[in-house]
Amino acid sequence: GLPHMIDSGCSGILISPGLVQELAEALILLARDRERAKELGRRAAVHARSHFSGEVMVERVKEVYDQVLRWTSASPLLRKGEK
Repeated sequence: GLPHMIDSGCSGILISPGLVQELAEALILLARDRERAKELGRRAAVHARSHFSGEVMVERVKEVYDQVLRWTSASPLLRKGEK
């Protein structure tokens, strides 16, 4: 979810669901402080590129497949040709 993607105050502002007044205050703060808004956006973009780029996601999927292959090759119930 979002909490692991956004560092509140550093790369964005997290507001808990249903807290309308807090959301309004955060939006007003960002509207009044354009430099802060730009800096939060810049930090969020850097974080997203370093943690969720295509290359990073491909490597994570590859790691999952490697783990599954190791697990299936180690499991006597799943070895090819065995019943």
